[in-house]
Amino acid sequence: MKNTKHLICFICLIIPSFSYAASMIESRSDNNEITTILIDGNKARIETSGNDGFLVMDIANKSLKMVIHEFKAILDMSDIFSQPPARTTTAEGDFIDTYTEPKGLGPNVAGYETEEYEIFANDKYCGSALVSIRAVQDTGLRKFATVLQNLSGHIEQKMSRLSIVPRQSVCEIATNKLTDKIHTIGFPLKTTNQFKQLTNEVIRINTRSNVPANAFVIPADYKKTTPSEMMRNAAKQIKDASPLILEMMKNISPADREMMLRKLQQMQR
Repeated sequence: MKNTKHLICFICLIIPSFSYAASMIESRSDNNEITTILIDGNKARIETSGNDGFLVMDIANKSLKMVIHEFKAILDMSDIFSQPPARTTTAEGDFIDTYTEPKGLGPNVAGYETEEYEIFANDKYCGSALVSIRAVQDTGLRKFATVLQNLSGHIEQKMSRLSIVPRQSVCEIATNKLTDKIHTIGFPLKTTNQFKQLTNEVIRINTRSNVPANAFVIPADYKKTTPSEMMRNAAKQIKDASPLILEMMKNISPADREMMLRKLQQMQR
């Protein structure tokens, strides 16, 4: 799967049968990937334009499932409602102290007035966030706040054996932990990193959105699986592709081959 830290993010199949009064939040990442959060009552769906899959959450029935197209699999993570928050590991050590500092009013984002907060981790400046408490109230995000604040660590824990979720830096964790403060400071509509570069921005909020008829339907032909089962399937795919990969490698110079292997090793750390 691509760019799982934008975690949690996937595609929706549009069908011309709609209901109304749902909320839709669209955001754009630094690599121009669009993430959509659709909220309809007690249900939410998170997806990206990358066609990786989607996440469906039903807080009334305490259900959370990730649909992964690559493996035609359904990963049930409903235990997030009964287990304590997963411990998030970092790439820079285990201890992390995160906090935010208010900086005053910010510019309007997606039609909402914002307040600016600077983000710190272990006294290191990690960037800033423009937040809106009204956006939390208007979209219905408030009731999902508890699950959302645990989601990143929970997914990382579930997917760690797949080697597709890199360990987060302390600054990435500090930014993700902004969801812990949704009730008090508001929803982050725009975030920047420690270099003041854009990392994510909400580009549209629609509180009367159309809901595709199958928005919260899990594909019937997909199978329930576990991270370990997906790992075995991924390993088999790599093994089956090995002859082709070796043939392709013959046409690559030794220097380029070494560079590719080094990058692959870095990705797996």
